[in-house]
Amino acid sequence: MSSFKLCLDRVYPVPRENAFALFSDHARFGSLWSGQFQRIRDASRGDDPNGFGSIREIVLPIPGLRIEETV
Repeated sequence: MSSFKLCLDRVYPVPRENAFALFSDHARFGSLWSGQFQRIRDASRGDDPNGFGSIREIVLPIPGLRIEETV
């Protein structure tokens, strides 16, 4: 499988820690993304399943295109 880096640049009028909390919470991510997504691996350490080592799969609206995002 090939590996690519995707960077999205958008400014949200909220404090950085609030934006990070929303983007990193796999359950709340749906309020930002209307596509399909799911956490496919819980974090490798700590109490937060969305933390370090967690993996989220995002299915893009292009047939056959999906992203695995690792925290």
